[in-house]
Amino acid sequence: MSDARRSRGHWLVLAGAGLALSALAVLGLWLEPSPAGHGTHTQLGLPPCMTMELFGVPCPGCGVTTAAAWAARGELGTALRTQPFGALAALALALFPVWALAGVARGRDLGERAPAWLNRYTLGAASLVALGAWIYRLIALTR
Repeated sequence: MSDARRSRGHWLVLAGAGLALSALAVLGLWLEPSPAGHGTHTQLGLPPCMTMELFGVPCPGCGVTTAAAWAARGELGTALRTQPFGALAALALALFPVWALAGVARGRDLGERAPAWLNRYTLGAASLVALGAWIYRLIALTR
């Protein structure tokens, strides 16, 4: 398929793949993973987690940035122990550009392919993994 016939969605997905690589580079090169297992996001100028500050328990997103920063540095075991959802999100960020480039190499329009995997089942599965990771974090906090 020639570039002139590719959909707008194709170019958006391809741009998203580039942003995924950029995000991993930022996480791996510029952020120092917090030894506490959460709070790394504050290095981006974001405020601390209010749930952690007020109640001493992690919110569902606590540790995601820290785990992704560990994964971007190649420390997958540490990333999984820190926050499983964050580790899997970083892995998805790393695989997304590979998937996109493979599609381009095969001449596929990525805008037409994305809806095949971006559906209620994959979003539901991601939600369940996020919930499981939060429960894991709550249990790990009590040990």
